[in-house]
Amino acid sequence: MKNRNVEFFNLSFLDLLSGALAAVIFLFIIVPKGEPTVFDDPVSVTYDSTQMKFFGHVPDELFDWQPGDTILAIIGEYGLAPKTEEPQRVVERSKPVTRRRERPQAPKKEVVEEEKTVAEERATAEPTPTVAPSKFSGSKPDVPCVLSIEMKWASKKDNVDLFVCKDNDCVFGGKRYRSFIGHWDSGKARTSLFGGDLRTNQEAVRQFDEILPGTYDILAQYKDSSDPKEEVPIRLQVYTKNEDGTERGKEHYFKLPMNPTERTRIAQLTVGPDGELDFQTFK
Repeated sequence: MKNRNVEFFNLSFLDLLSGALAAVIFLFIIVPKGEPTVFDDPVSVTYDSTQMKFFGHVPDELFDWQPGDTILAIIGEYGLAPKTEEPQRVVERSKPVTRRRERPQAPKKEVVEEEKTVAEERATAEPTPTVAPSKFSGSKPDVPCVLSIEMKWASKKDNVDLFVCKDNDCVFGGKRYRSFIGHWDSGKARTSLFGGDLRTNQEAVRQFDEILPGTYDILAQYKDSSDPKEEVPIRLQVYTKNEDGTERGKEHYFKLPMNPTERTRIAQLTVGPDGELDFQTFK
């Protein structure tokens, strides 16, 4: 075999030396140097119950210490430690003062005059605006709105259609909305379910945002019934409510004959900008 040279100072040896040096430095850092300082005059804290404050006593040796120095404090048997004698603060208490019950005095003349002046100002002030009383004693629409033309009958077996026309156009079940007339409503909802015809005993045309003044023709048609009859009693109600909360309305009762092919003109309604009603019936 060929002889090989042995190198003592290789990379592994340097790693070993570096690790040993790091361990020595680490121990030098964490191990405290010297013995702990024992103070002849320990740190003490007292509490003054009269002034409701804490007072601390610091020995003079601590004033020579620099930032970074460590103080090791061990507290034991603190209940048996000697108490620092503090001079007690003497609080002089005054003698109890007996208060006499004062009799109520009559109000001064100036106060009475001031109250009178306030009352006069309130009396002469402008009255608080109140909502005008309703001018409609009948029942209100089933849906809150500012204008309603509503038609009702007794039985859901009867198929009756309402038509409200204005400016050569109409709103009814087949044409449910016109911006200058309003929304058609079958039942007690603003719109019907999925656009289908909900068979109820009520149809209406309503305005929700503002009153649209003008002249409206009201027509009705009794198409068919699962319990046929020659005519069906119907109640027609018109209603308005302006911005001040004033309500107006009219009711009209009539009997509508069954006629599947023609519409019957029931009434003509003229509505003013403030909700005024001019209602003329034909049936």
